Amino acid sequence: MLSANLREKENDQKRAMASIKNKEITGIILASGEGSRMAVLSQSFGLPKHLFPLASDPGNHPVARLYNQLKEQCQEVLCIVPEKWQHAYRSRRELDGLKIVVKTEAGFHNDFRLVLENASFAYLMLAVGDILYPDTFFSSFYYKATQAQRTSREKIVLALEKNRLLRLPPDIRMLAMYGPRTTMDQLRNLNPELAASFLQHALRLLLQRRLAFTYMDSLFNLNRPEDYERATFARHLWQSDTKSGGE
Repeated sequence: MLSANLREKENDQKRAMASIKNKEITGIILASGEGSRMAVLSQSFGLPKHLFPLASDPGNHPVARLYNQLKEQCQEVLCIVPEKWQHAYRSRRELDGLKIVVKTEAGFHNDFRLVLENASFAYLMLAVGDILYPDTFFSSFYYKATQAQRTSREKIVLALEKNRLLRLPPDIRMLAMYGPRTTMDQLRNLNPELAASFLQHALRLLLQRRLAFTYMDSLFNLNRPEDYERATFARHLWQSDTKSGGE
């Protein structure tokens, strides 16, 4: 009986993961941060941190990796970029088909405004441009999100960094978000880097029963030069992506 239940659960997961390609979802890469702590490296490369090469391959960088992952799951993919670096993104051949949306006004609320103004579809999957995710992250996240939405399709599902939550004090770090744009519209004024802002918006949506959480792992978060150095040493993680072009 137990093995039959496990097989049925595995089959449900496979069906959910297979069906995502037929869903009308807009994937979003948030890459508008200036990365002040990476300023020296940005000057050296002549690139924003989201385009820093992995495994010495100029075409294999965080945004290219994310684009390959998200376009397997979404009908379209947008990337929110700062005005300063828009030409660096538009000139990349490996990003052909990625819709570049230029951010000209400061503030995270302007990222959300641009997302809501430019997304074509009713459901959105947001990813953070300076995070390196495991290959199967977004298919697994979609499955977990749809399970959480069984009681209401209006829920937003947040993926939080599991290991950071175990620290003292806990570090609430959003890895990804999935849900309907109608509910995400309520997050226009969210500043995810301020705990008070995050908790205020989260509490409101929880009271409305429109928020759920799941807990997952990332590979690297490129915030500091030493983070990038650690990521480049993990060459074995990026070489397969260079050859296969993604998942």
